[in-house]
Amino acid sequence: MRRKEREITNKNMMLEIIDQAETCWLALNGKNKPYVVPVNFGLEDDTIYIHCAPEGKKIEMIKENPNVCLNFCIDCETMLAGSPDTWTTFYKSVTAIGKAELLYNLKARQKGLNAFLKHYAGKSLEFGDADLERVMIIKVIIHEMTGKTNPRPNE
Repeated sequence: MRRKEREITNKNMMLEIIDQAETCWLALNGKNKPYVVPVNFGLEDDTIYIHCAPEGKKIEMIKENPNVCLNFCIDCETMLAGSPDTWTTFYKSVTAIGKAELLYNLKARQKGLNAFLKHYAGKSLEFGDADLERVMIIKVIIHEMTGKTNPRPNE
């Protein structure tokens, strides 16, 4: 990392950033074409669970190449005060690398949905098989993470 003073090396701090993020940016690569899309997610035990439809571009690209990159960012604010050479963006971010797995097992989908629900609603629910069959859960075990921050001066 070029700006070492901005690097976050503490794993717990990185997991806190992920936990506080509202959106995950999922980067995929299929047929040598990159694709980045915002997704809803849940975090449990160094694993990201992504809720999506059971078919579509994400699913096809993961089948072609399961290697993915995830990005999470919180506390983002661009400051345009003063002259342009002093403008900056404050942020806390994490970039994670992992391998995506499509969960076909309904119990595994239930677990992934509950991670998603805990993240957004703070609770779990039990779903019937018919409900679980209508969704897909993408499971990404985090293999590598980097964090970076440009905090506001008072932080």
